[in-house]
Amino acid sequence: MLIEGEVTALSHALSIGFAVSAATGPLLFWSLATDQSPAKWPALHAGSNALLAWIPAHFLNEGDYHIELIVALHSTQWFSQPGPTHRA
Repeated sequence: MLIEGEVTALSHALSIGFAVSAATGPLLFWSLATDQSPAKWPALHAGSNALLAWIPAHFLNEGDYHIELIVALHSTQWFSQPGPTHRA
């Protein structure tokens, strides 16, 4: 999965990732670029950025899923929040 976007202002609180929900609604999990040690965080910069995420083969059962973008300032502000009320 490729996440591309424009960063207008850098912040140590910036969290970017994705959430996976079953088509029937329940949130199954989410993953953020900052879920690992800070030494392994991706180097973001002002301007265009691209992050690549992998979901291992056979990790999910057969079925339909929703993948949603997560962008937030940790514990401060959501820009793109996962959840059924945010789906189109």
